Amino acid sequence: MARLPELALEALMVVFAVLVALAVEEWRDERQMHEFADRARMGVVTELRANLDEFEETGPGLLATDAMLREVTQEEDFSLLANFNLGLPDFSSAAWRASQVSPAASYFDFDWVIEVPRAYETYEVYSRMADQVIDEVSSPSTTGVDRVRAILGRLATLTGGQVQ
Repeated sequence: MARLPELALEALMVVFAVLVALAVEEWRDERQMHEFADRARMGVVTELRANLDEFEETGPGLLATDAMLREVTQEEDFSLLANFNLGLPDFSSAAWRASQVSPAASYFDFDWVIEVPRAYETYEVYSRMADQVIDEVSSPSTTGVDRVRAILGRLATLTGGQVQ
């Protein structure tokens, strides 16, 4: 009987030690998940910046393409099309898609999760419009000047009317 309080105290200390160990483990896991979420978020931000840079870099090329196509329609010199290069941006969404399916997604700020997809939706719309330009370029349904004018129309849509 004299050992009962001593055993109870020892058992209580073991339970306390196990609870502390579990709490430390939970804290460490939570910290690692926050770090993983931060890395995923930075990957998305880096991807968005790269997409924006690529978009901005294509502007002069699209203007040059527009000018060349206008020259083709004015002179009806289709030999100029030998150097035809749309130079459309190639946007990436790999980091965003990966972050969405990772466990880190539940650690993202809700407002951020609402805002970021808007940029990707814009990229998707732009990409669909770019696909329409490519379809127009490769379409055999129109020929000659009409085809070039159709491409110019698609380019104007793609650039929001900035190429004229």
